Amino acid sequence: MRTRRQPGAAPTRWVSAPAARFALLFLLDQDEAVLDKWPLALQRLYEYAWVCVRTGQRLPEGEQRVRRALEKVPCDAELIHCLAWIRHERGDLDEAIAWAQRYLARHVSDETFYQLARWRAEKRAAAK
Repeated sequence: MRTRRQPGAAPTRWVSAPAARFALLFLLDQDEAVLDKWPLALQRLYEYAWVCVRTGQRLPEGEQRVRRALEKVPCDAELIHCLAWIRHERGDLDEAIAWAQRYLARHVSDETFYQLARWRAEKRAAAK
């Protein structure tokens, strides 16, 4: 039985690659239609980006959409958290850490504290 993800929880990849690709392509098609009609559909921007994080695919498009949403709502904690994960998945630990710290300034989360510590450890290990 799966449990619902808590806010600030680390994403887990539990979907198969073919299913993830299908879901991502379907969501992309749906998003284009929604965003053409309502360009400020911020929840859809977030959902698309989070699917990119969960699947590890199309991260540049996901990042573009989160940044677009953050232009409209710069203090949204979930968007900031999503951007931190995207930057981590793209290999930019410095920026991922900075965005995670911004998230923690707005939303206290034990899991994100743990994740931030893990990312800092990754950064130290990469520097050696």
